[in-house]
Amino acid sequence: IEKGSTPEESTIGQGVVLSGTKEVTIQNNEIRDFSRGGIGVLGDGGPGPDPSVVVEQNTVFGNGFEDETGWWAENGIQISLGTAGYVRGNTVYNCTVNNPNWLASGILITDTDGVTVENNYVEGCDDGIAIIDFPGSKYGATWDYHIISNVTVTNNTLVRNIWHIDIANDARNITVTYN
Repeated sequence: IEKGSTPEESTIGQGVVLSGTKEVTIQNNEIRDFSRGGIGVLGDGGPGPDPSVVVEQNTVFGNGFEDETGWWAENGIQISLGTAGYVRGNTVYNCTVNNPNWLASGILITDTDGVTVENNYVEGCDDGIAIIDFPGSKYGATWDYHIISNVTVTNNTLVRNIWHIDIANDARNITVTYN
């Protein structure tokens, strides 16, 4: 969610978005023609209960570069703000953004604890798999409640991404094996 945006603005151009306290499986979908995010699961960014999710066997097609600059990052699958769970067996293509201030991610895990990313295929994205702790000083206090931790990235295939695996900021206990 962009700092300063309203909830309505933050979901424009989304394929599947889940927030709240649910336990959910998002499985066997084909997502395309989105401009902000293919699949997004967001916790509350605070002390309340957060979702637990399994995102598996989905295919996500990003639009690739837009003609104009200044677009939001086009993330394929995003798990954020306290959501725990699994991202496994998905295929993500061409999540990019024509904006010098952002990178789009095939799979983005941010400001959460306890996520496993395994057996995915990610091709042609700015960031293949991004494990990032966004600083609240830049993005708002919601991003300071959780620190990215206890993430396992294993057995993924990463092809022709600008960055295959990106781990940034205050990331803790991140395990990357057999990719």
